[in-house]
Amino acid sequence: MNIGLLENWPETQEWMAVALEILGHKVSVHTTGESLLEALFPVSETTVPPYDLVIVDLNLPEGISGQEVVMRIRSNASTKRLPIIIIADTGEYEIAHIKARFPSIPILRKPFRLQALTQFIDQCARSTLTNGSMA
Repeated sequence: MNIGLLENWPETQEWMAVALEILGHKVSVHTTGESLLEALFPVSETTVPPYDLVIVDLNLPEGISGQEVVMRIRSNASTKRLPIIIIADTGEYEIAHIKARFPSIPILRKPFRLQALTQFIDQCARSTLTNGSMA
């Protein structure tokens, strides 16, 4: 899979990107929400997304929040069915709020094991093959 990774911590970026590349995925790392959105929406709403899946960290220190990134992805015609995995270093209350707002998007709470991430990626891949996309 071609994966867009939005993560601001260099250590987390590195281990996730290296691990996913070893597993055969192509990973493009973004450190800001703006960077990921620019890659997803280079010209118009009809452009085919460059990624098969995006992994979005909710807790970004500046600029557009991870939650805003997810909302923009879901509100755009060309990306509204793009599979997303949310990663978050946050409390139970915020996790519950995000699950209520985006019930079909899997959430991994940091710290998490690589096995949990790969299970979600496999689930996204199976869902995309079965349904044509994962909403």
